[in-house]
Amino acid sequence: TDGEYVPDEHGQIVLRDLEPGTVITAKEVKAADGYFANSDPKSITIQSGDVQTLTFYNSPTGTLILTKRDRATDKPLSGAKFQITDASGAYVGSDGGKQTSNGEYITGADGTIRITGLQPCTLVIREVKVPDGYTLNTQPTTVEIKANDTQTVNVYNDATQTLTINKFIADTTTPIEGVTFLVTSSDGTVVGPNNGEFVTDRNGRIVLTDLV
Repeated sequence: TDGEYVPDEHGQIVLRDLEPGTVITAKEVKAADGYFANSDPKSITIQSGDVQTLTFYNSPTGTLILTKRDRATDKPLSGAKFQITDASGAYVGSDGGKQTSNGEYITGADGTIRITGLQPCTLVIREVKVPDGYTLNTQPTTVEIKANDTQTVNVYNDATQTLTINKFIADTTTPIEGVTFLVTSSDGTVVGPNNGEFVTDRNGRIVLTDLV
């Protein structure tokens, strides 16, 4: 044997015919599904004519439910991509944090991501891509995962907006092409490329999309 044993249906491993005075050390290397491993080893000295017992306890793993919604309508949003890490920056995978290369998840049709089998830890959730027509939520969210617990995190997005600028000859609906406008936010920051300058088209119009 390689020294590894699997408990029976009673959760027990029984080793017989051990030499008195032998020090036995046991360490759990893989927990049952739905539980996280107890990584602390335990040791005991075998006594003649007696039965020694080592007992290990496991706590159930935790679950994260992440939902993505429209802030104004509360509608679930599919296709939003998140990257999830633990507090150290290590990527968190779908199999208890073990099977992923980049920690990325995408919301389904119900706007939800569900990750099970998580050991107690602090998770950092970052949105990296939003559905078309929405503004990226750049604020990371942290959540504490606990044993035998489900944590639900709701992340909201604002829909982007469109601004149309029309330029006409005074008192008419005749458009003027080639007029330059400077567009800034209320704090004076320029909007868009070209230092915030936009030129009316042949219809006397400028259309700005995906505004926050």
